[in-house]
Amino acid sequence: MENIRTYHTLEVKIVREHVFRQIDCQENSPVFDAMTACYDSILPQVMELLKPAAVMCTAILPREAENKAGTEVLYEIVTMGQGISRYISDAFESGDYVRGLMADAMSDDALFSAVQELHTERLAFCADMKRGICGSWDIPQDLPAIILQDAWTQTEAAHIGVKIGSGLMFDPVKTLCSVYVLTHQTEKFRDWHDCGRCQKQSCRFRQEEGLSDKSGGCQVTVVKNGRPAAVLNCQPGQTVMEVLTEFDASYKAVCGGSGWCGKCRIKLIKGSLAVSASDRKFFSAKELDQGRRLACMAVPDTDIVVVPEMETQEDMAVVSVFGTAACREADSGCGHADNTKKYAAAIDIGTTTLAVQMIALPEGRIMGTYTGINRQRTYGADVISRIGWACAGKEQAMRDLIEEDVCSGIEAAAGLYLPEGGELDVIAVCGNTTMLHIFRGYPCNGLGQAPFVPYTLKEELFCPEGRLKERLQAAGQRLGRKNFFSHVCIKIYPGISAFVGADIVAGMCALNMASDRETDMLIDLGTNGEMAIGNCEKLLVTSAAAGPAFEGGNITWGTGSVQGAICRAVYENGKLKTETIGGGPPEGICGTGLIEITSELLKAGIIDENGMLDDAYFVGGYPVAKRTDGQIICLTQKDIRELQMAKAAVCAAAQTLMIKYHTDPAQIRHIYIAGGFGYQLNYEKAADIGLFPKAFLGKMTAVGNSALRGAVMLASDESMMARADKITALATETGLASEPVFQQKYMEGMYF
Repeated sequence: MENIRTYHTLEVKIVREHVFRQIDCQENSPVFDAMTACYDSILPQVMELLKPAAVMCTAILPREAENKAGTEVLYEIVTMGQGISRYISDAFESGDYVRGLMADAMSDDALFSAVQELHTERLAFCADMKRGICGSWDIPQDLPAIILQDAWTQTEAAHIGVKIGSGLMFDPVKTLCSVYVLTHQTEKFRDWHDCGRCQKQSCRFRQEEGLSDKSGGCQVTVVKNGRPAAVLNCQPGQTVMEVLTEFDASYKAVCGGSGWCGKCRIKLIKGSLAVSASDRKFFSAKELDQGRRLACMAVPDTDIVVVPEMETQEDMAVVSVFGTAACREADSGCGHADNTKKYAAAIDIGTTTLAVQMIALPEGRIMGTYTGINRQRTYGADVISRIGWACAGKEQAMRDLIEEDVCSGIEAAAGLYLPEGGELDVIAVCGNTTMLHIFRGYPCNGLGQAPFVPYTLKEELFCPEGRLKERLQAAGQRLGRKNFFSHVCIKIYPGISAFVGADIVAGMCALNMASDRETDMLIDLGTNGEMAIGNCEKLLVTSAAAGPAFEGGNITWGTGSVQGAICRAVYENGKLKTETIGGGPPEGICGTGLIEITSELLKAGIIDENGMLDDAYFVGGYPVAKRTDGQIICLTQKDIRELQMAKAAVCAAAQTLMIKYHTDPAQIRHIYIAGGFGYQLNYEKAADIGLFPKAFLGKMTAVGNSALRGAVMLASDESMMARADKITALATETGLASEPVFQQKYMEGMYF
């Protein structure tokens, strides 16, 4: 037919950098060498198996396309052939997970390169049809999955060996369908992928330049409390979020501007802003009509007026409690100390949050707690982003932010909880190595590249000076206590390495690890899963790069621990039932929800031991819940892979530490689980998916913010620094990258 073209001579490329980025394997990864060897060994065979072919045709979208029905489009189906699909399946079925994972990523890269290779053919075809391309639509984000059936039929894709099943799955699996929107304006040919309109916010190939067409500077007027608060200049291509954070760094950019967290909400009251796929994810049709947008996805090309509707600090769940009997006993004395003249502040500088506790001296009674955000998160949510910005010249800006946050936190806590009179005697600080480097103004260059050498890991005791001193004095003036900070000294815990910092040392101090011959273990769950095991004679520590999955990162519908996040799940009578934080309508899936959903679907047989979703859900994902705007929150195959890598890293690291320590769970007295994620975790379901060995059950205790408790003890107990010094002297870091046993356990841990 005239409107169908078929191609059998496509050239495809496999780029090592793309493949390793896709599987999230960096040079500092413990499995990098094993993955590199696998890549080199199977590359010739994979290239031989690839049999690329493509077909494209013009068509009119059918009524199943709903509000897009009747649009003229170009369907394009590209396949890599049956051979590579069989090769990948055989690898997984034989238990060679590394080979299967690598071949899967390599064939994906080849598939995407074929789509790019078709640009010239696409251009020629459209020229013959006297059409241009004004954009593309994704399935199932923009169009329902049933459109795959229409595309297969219209293109006659059976001629290139592609079949489609009742579950709308293509066979071979390595087949991709693209839908381009046609226009009579032949000069337009916008067939590239627009990341700014794409709902796949966790994509590792997301490009900043895809945010929108970039043209012309404009002005953004910010309205607060019904009145204009600022008129800001917006440069061509800048997002509203970038403009707002330059004006006020307290605005949230939790996901670093990638659009998956949904927290940077604004209301447009004048002008126009295009609606992105991320906007559709977080707002109902009615809210979009009212002008609701995500600031990080909004790139204005005309003057606009906006009202920021960012979540406040109070919306963020910050764990400050410590779950041991010793802490409960200490906290039972909270309240005003009428005769106290000396106070201390204990501070945990987290990557995302800040926690401050005010303490009455000398007894160490906690007077009250203040929690807030670390405004450095406008430079990204993780330490790697912060290191990158610090090395790019933003170190002083980030230092200013954390000093201001620390001073504001102390000021707020003192104003709320301390009686008039008295002085602040001590500020005790802990945090990960990166946060403390920025707080102290130390260079971060050594933290960002091998061999990862910190500027210093030593304990510190000093009097504030420079801008920090000025900021503390200004806080005292605002409190009406001129001499409140007059004689204050600052104590900082020592660290162990670039990846095992003072916050872990503080946690071990709080838990009194290394105090006797009984062996204890500490696991702090987060993007980096820091761990320690030992007693008074020996300590081993390590850090496993678990990635952001436990915090909702890189998950299709992932979100943090906010209102509406799905946090609990039970599969009963053939249906998945969920609960959300706050009990309101579902908005996304947080880390604990991801664990519970996966556990329940495993038990129901919808996910198999290899992590494969049932065929019926392989393409579109398993429907978990429905949002108020009608969108379906799904658990996708990619989400499961993200979780597999995260849980395998944590479990393998814990097993490696035990093996190196020559012990097993039966010989461990306590296994302490620290951090906000661990505080809410269902341990049985976590063990079901392999996040922990099942032998850990019955020994694990959630301890909450152990780092903050350690800071409290440092502020009020003179012997605590000596305890910290003993811990750092005893501690030996186990580098997982050089441990074959870790690589073996990691591969085993990929299974459920």
